[in-house]
Amino acid sequence: MSGTAKPKLVYFANLGGRAEPIIMLLKLAGVEFDDERYKLGSPEYVAAKSAGEFGPTGGLPVWIDPQKGPEGKKYYETNFILRMLGARYGYYSTDPDTMWEIDVCMDKVEQVLGRSGIAPHSKYMLAILRKDAPDGGGGPSEEIAQGMLQMYQDLSSFAEEKLQGHGQRYLAGTDQPTIADFRYFVQFSDSIYNEAGPLDPEMRTKIKNIINSMPCLKRWIEEAMMSLLSDHLASRPQLLW
Repeated sequence: MSGTAKPKLVYFANLGGRAEPIIMLLKLAGVEFDDERYKLGSPEYVAAKSAGEFGPTGGLPVWIDPQKGPEGKKYYETNFILRMLGARYGYYSTDPDTMWEIDVCMDKVEQVLGRSGIAPHSKYMLAILRKDAPDGGGGPSEEIAQGMLQMYQDLSSFAEEKLQGHGQRYLAGTDQPTIADFRYFVQFSDSIYNEAGPLDPEMRTKIKNIINSMPCLKRWIEEAMMSLLSDHLASRPQLLW
């Protein structure tokens, strides 16, 4: 492929989701890349998925490096992509203990989100968006709402314990950001702190109350991460969540 071709990140339109931690890393590292988006369920997306363009599981995001081989190389799975890019650009670690701490934090996200399928906050947000549709059900059910709250309680409690325990600025016990911070932060930045998004004020307030009850977590979100990523957060396209 052309020596001047840029790498490409492929994901869904208007969503931060699993692509956003990768984008945060790339922006901080100053990496130029193409950001290709598909509207969920669109004919283009269905055709590309059916053609095997998204990898063995058909999931997104996909990172494509045109410099790797004649046809370029595709990388799959969010955490695997983050580890590869983190190692390349200085946001992972070579210390085994620190690598373990980073991986524990990233796996906690996968555990809380359910690893595959629709995550609790995505179920809630989809119900919000569909509430006025004829078959939309009038919004999130009590079960879906409780799932959303439990997700943020679990994420928040884990992060508070980690941050309080080691006393460092960043989640994995480091004084510089790592891929653990990017993977964890998007659950807060893309919905709870995304004031222009469709999340209803009542749920936003409930989750902010959880955050406000945990001083180390609140400081990490609002002082460490919001400050670190202020330029990106101010300039990125509006996200649904």
